[in-house]
Amino acid sequence: MTDWVCPLCGCLCDDIKITSEKGSIKLTQNACPKAFKKTKIDYLNIPGPKILNREVKIEEALEKTVFLLEKARYPLIYGLSGTTCETARNALELGELLRGSVDSSSSLWLGPENMAAAIWGEQTCSLGEVKNLGDLVIFWRCNPVVSHPRLISRFLRPSFPRGKFITQIQKTLITFDSISTSTGKISNIFLKIGLNKDFEVLDYLRGAINGKRASIGEVGGVPRNELDKVSSLLIGSRFGTIFFDRALTNSKEGEKNIEALITLIRELNLFTKFQFLPLGNDLNFRGCEEVFLSQTGYPNSVNFSRGFPRYYPEGKRGIDLLTEGICDTALIISPGEIEKNLGPRLKKIKTKKIILVDWRLSPLVDLATVFIPVARPGIGSEGSVQRMDGVPVFLKKFGNSSRPSDEKILRLIIKRLKND
Repeated sequence: MTDWVCPLCGCLCDDIKITSEKGSIKLTQNACPKAFKKTKIDYLNIPGPKILNREVKIEEALEKTVFLLEKARYPLIYGLSGTTCETARNALELGELLRGSVDSSSSLWLGPENMAAAIWGEQTCSLGEVKNLGDLVIFWRCNPVVSHPRLISRFLRPSFPRGKFITQIQKTLITFDSISTSTGKISNIFLKIGLNKDFEVLDYLRGAINGKRASIGEVGGVPRNELDKVSSLLIGSRFGTIFFDRALTNSKEGEKNIEALITLIRELNLFTKFQFLPLGNDLNFRGCEEVFLSQTGYPNSVNFSRGFPRYYPEGKRGIDLLTEGICDTALIISPGEIEKNLGPRLKKIKTKKIILVDWRLSPLVDLATVFIPVARPGIGSEGSVQRMDGVPVFLKKFGNSSRPSDEKILRLIIKRLKND
């Protein structure tokens, strides 16, 4: 198959050629090593449906799932970052039917960005614009060389093809991080900032571009003269982009960091063209948000307990309901790399009744009362997703899977609940 869309991260590379060999996937061209390794591991050796670690048929697992959801007093539907937009839409329908809460597993780190963007606005662009127009790229507390291997080679410093209006040599890469990273080593400038010092550095850059430069030795662990140099590059660029990931929003001053970032970009747009993009590991973290927004008006953390959608961005997010044991039953659907999204919070989950519908063996399998394996999007099932920059992409399935898709499982659950 040519032009296959790789479903392993937010880049959703759509120029990959693949073949099969003895029932497994073999990526033959344009795929990164991470994609080749993960596709082979996650696609094979997944057990069948289970109830309390006892293998059962899928009908019995569905009956148990419907029973638990019918008896639930405060149900939660969680995850959805690792599946298609169609599944997210069905999850919202189910949440409204159960009068429960629905949240995405990426809300923990994207929640502050959504709240700040709702107040201050959001300046964004496509990866194609970054490739063809961008002359300055900043990586803030992220390491795409490891997390998104083809982001730099395909969009930022490509050998073939070059950007339409700008060449590889004209691009300047700057990395801000607290540790030395692979991305920092290939960047033109690497600046090491202290832990939880992002706000100070962002605020100083905002003042520096407006001519307010303090006479101090360093800011947030970074020498002042280096930040002054960066501020001159920011103003002198023609098209700049800042990439960030969960390390910025999950820090001590998460929401304030994003507010400072958005304010910096707004003021940079008085001099030049600047925008920002989040780097997510899950294939459809952006599409899941868009489905929530189009269906409810809110990007995540939606509650239907009163029969209509309400927004609970703080205190009653999905992870809060799980770790505090507020919800008695949780239906977790394709949460993506939940161990990275939740981190140490994964071990603090108190909800006793967990129904896991997933295409991979995540750490949640050991906690699940019911486990239903499903076909992996882009391999055994198909559907629409969105790239990290919001560009819609359709995932074509590679072959016929013996497992149903998570969308089909949700449709069956909804049908049985309505019939009961």
